Amino acid sequence: MAVAANMSVASLGTDTGGSIRIPSSSACGIVGLKPTYGRVSLHGCFPDVWTMQHIGPMSKTIHDAATLLSVIEGGDKKRSLFS
Repeated sequence: MAVAANMSVASLGTDTGGSIRIPSSSACGIVGLKPTYGRVSLHGCFPDVWTMQHIGPMSKTIHDAATLLSVIEGGDKKRSLFS
C-alpha cells in the first residue's frame, strides 16, 4: 500500500467486508476508517453489494484520517440508495 510505503500521505479505500479496516491495521500498520453508511457518497464507485459498500480514508494517523473524512463526507443527490 502506498501509505504504508510512505509514497502517499493518505488514500481512499472501499469496504464491503473489511477491506479498509483489516488490511490497514493487520497487515500495514496504518489507520483505516469505515464511515457510517451514507456519510460518504458512493457516486463513481462500483460496489459489490450496494447495501454494504463504504468508501473511507486510510492514513498513517487518526488525525489525517479524520481530516480526509471531513473532506470527502457529504451526501450525493445523483446517487442515493433510497431514491
